[in-house]
Amino acid sequence: MTYLYIETDGEVYLVEKNGKLTFPTSEDPIPFKIKKRFGMNMKEDVVYCKPILDSHPSWTYKDNIPKMDNVDKIVREAVNMSLVRHISSAIIIKDKKVLILKSNRGMTKGCWHWPGGFIDYGSSPEESAIRECMEELQVKVKIKELIGIYTRLPKEQYHHYAIFMPYLAEIIEGEITPQLEEVVEARWVTVDEAFKIVKNDYVIWTLNQIKHLL
Repeated sequence: MTYLYIETDGEVYLVEKNGKLTFPTSEDPIPFKIKKRFGMNMKEDVVYCKPILDSHPSWTYKDNIPKMDNVDKIVREAVNMSLVRHISSAIIIKDKKVLILKSNRGMTKGCWHWPGGFIDYGSSPEESAIRECMEELQVKVKIKELIGIYTRLPKEQYHHYAIFMPYLAEIIEGEITPQLEEVVEARWVTVDEAFKIVKNDYVIWTLNQIKHLL
C-alpha cells in the first residue's frame, strides 16, 4: 500500500480514517488528478505528490499539523521530513589545496566533509559558517562568496530534505586545531586526493564547482 502525500502551497490533502486525519492511499478515490514527484525515505511507502487543480484548495495547513491531536503519526513524520534543513559550509583554499575534515558525530560521522553545519535559528548562512569554523577548528574565517546551492532529497542515512550553501572563505585568525568532540582530523588535500577519499554527494558536487581553483 502506498500513501500519497499531496501538498500545494503549504496545504496538505488529508482524509479521515478511524477518527484520525491521514494520507489517502493509492487504493482510495481522489477527486482530482495528481502528479507523483518523489518517494520519501520512510519505513512506510510514502510518495510526495502535487495536485492538478483549477483553483486553490482549503486543506490542512502544513504548519498546523504538529499542533493537531487528531493527525496520524505517518503524517507527522512525513511533514517533518519534508521541512527544509539548511546547511552552510566554508570552503577554504590555500596553495592549491582545500581544507576538509573528518566528522566525529552526527549523520556525517566518520566521513570527510567541509567545515560547516546546520544554520541556527536567527542566523544567516554566512554567520553559521563562521560559527562552525570556530567550533570545529578554532579559526576565524572571512566569507568571500557563495559558490552555489545544492539540494538533496532524503535518502539512506539522510532523513530530511536539505539545501546546502557552500561559501569560499579564508582564515583570518587562529591556527587549525580540530576539536575532537566535533572533528577527528582536518587535512589539506589536492582536488585529486579529495575525490579519492570523499564519499558525500554534496562535497563531491562542491569539488566539481571549485576544481578550477585547485
